[in-house]
Amino acid sequence: MGKRRNLLSEDELRIVTKTSYVESDELAFKLFFEDCQLRNLRPHTLKYYREQFNAIKRTLVTMTEKDIKLLILNMQESGLKVTTINSRLGAIRSFFNFLHRSKRIKKKPMANIKLL
Repeated sequence: MGKRRNLLSEDELRIVTKTSYVESDELAFKLFFEDCQLRNLRPHTLKYYREQFNAIKRTLVTMTEKDIKLLILNMQESGLKVTTINSRLGAIRSFFNFLHRSKRIKKKPMANIKLL
């Protein structure tokens, strides 16, 4: 019997520290919109979510709380109104709540982010 090692390999570390269980935004959005349709959300709501996600133009799946705060600052600096920023934050929050609820991310990056 060999000596037990207490250190993880790089591959093992990547698995343990991985924050997202979805590989891409495309897959996450597909799952999110399928869930929205299963919950029978209105077509207008689905359109609203798509517009908000397209406006952000950033990779959402790997975003952290720090990334979201920077996004808010960038939106403020670009002159967006508070209602527009809050609208986008609401869509992002809904997206991350779904990913967390379906156990596709470990923690919600929007947990400590408040609306403006």
